[in-house]
Amino acid sequence: MGQPLRIDRVRIRAGDEIVELSWAVAQELQPQMLRYKATERLVQGFQRAGTSRPVDLNDGDRGPLLVVLAQWGREVGQDRLPAGVGELLDALTTNS
Repeated sequence: MGQPLRIDRVRIRAGDEIVELSWAVAQELQPQMLRYKATERLVQGFQRAGTSRPVDLNDGDRGPLLVVLAQWGREVGQDRLPAGVGELLDALTTNS
């Protein structure tokens, strides 16, 4: 039998790596992404996937998402980004 469904976690597949964010952090990330036209489609991907399956990032998603995460880090301080966002940044930069 497979693992039980985690309804409080959002999974993001970046290359061979899957990063988990809490539902709350994923909800904070989406408005950050909506500030940029280039990531609007990715927000729709988050909404479609929910917690039932990983959000698959394609090559065209990586650059815009990196911009969003870097800007968010500049605004709040890299050390104050929500849990999991640093891991997502790492996955995006190492799996590109």
